[in-house]
Amino acid sequence: KDRAQWYQSFYEMALDPRHFFSATTPVFAEWITYATGIALPVIRPAALYTDASYWPVRSREVLLLRTVSLFWDSECILNHFSKEATRARS
Repeated sequence: KDRAQWYQSFYEMALDPRHFFSATTPVFAEWITYATGIALPVIRPAALYTDASYWPVRSREVLLLRTVSLFWDSECILNHFSKEATRARS
């Protein structure tokens, strides 16, 4: 019952022009479309409010986020491509 009520509330709000819904990634947008039939636009967060800038000073290092990803392991992927790049140079 709670899930049906949640979906009903979601539909009502998402289809009401007074509200704006979006997803942060294309994958999440597809999940929402699959589950509800409602296609949401994708708006990626930029965190511009932080006034931070990116100016790398350590050109041989990579900063990895330690957040959990449903789709990949960043360290594993970077190691893979690092090995491939090394092979391509040889």
